[in-house]
Amino acid sequence: MNSILHEARILVADDQNDVARTLSEPLRLRGASVVHVTDGAQALKEVRRGGYDLALLDMKMPPGDWGVYG
Repeated sequence: MNSILHEARILVADDQNDVARTLSEPLRLRGASVVHVTDGAQALKEVRRGGYDLALLDMKMPPGDWGVYG
């Protein structure tokens, strides 16, 4: 596959499944591995685990804003 996204690991953090699906599907079609989480605590856990090339984060996702996780 000749895609820059081939084998990329991408985290999509969004509590709205339709938004996450809209972001994830084109990435997967281009060969990326996409992990979707639905809240900030899960997103932080995944980011700390590491191994992601890119994280797309909904900054207004429950429970609260991202300042509490930093």
